[in-house]
Amino acid sequence: VAPTPTPTITPTPTPIPPSGGTNLIANPSLETSAGSVPQGWLNNKWGTNTVVFTHQNSGNLGSKSVRVDMTARSTGDAKWYVTPFAITSGQTYSYSNYYQSNVATEVDAMITLTNGTVQYAYITAAPASPNGWAQVKGQFTAPANAQSVTFMHIISTVGYLVTDDYSLTSY
Repeated sequence: VAPTPTPTITPTPTPIPPSGGTNLIANPSLETSAGSVPQGWLNNKWGTNTVVFTHQNSGNLGSKSVRVDMTARSTGDAKWYVTPFAITSGQTYSYSNYYQSNVATEVDAMITLTNGTVQYAYITAAPASPNGWAQVKGQFTAPANAQSVTFMHIISTVGYLVTDDYSLTSY
């Protein structure tokens, strides 16, 4: 009689958030313009730095993207970001965008709470990708009393950052 084989235990993989779903970011590929900027998008810099913001005629999948060129810096950062939009407290979201950059950058969320205060959340780092488009991904769970959010792909050193094809879905 042959011995009974010992069962093999296979660990259950961590579930991957579903892809697809409704993209909550308006004008995610930056194709629709409102003057010299993409419709529904803003740019901002703070600190002591020299920055040029461009809505350029080239992109990852479409024909547009946004670019930040930081030519001098002693403090601060610069970024393009979508106009803040409503989110649900406790809901988990999956974020991504495509980028090109000659320096390391990062993605942060700016959350406005129902009492008007603002919280910032680090989402993920993005290594330099000067030779082609790279995708950056991260997850985010909205804190209690969250009212709205925007996501910012930030450059905080001399260099350039081009971004395109943003996505935010809930799961």
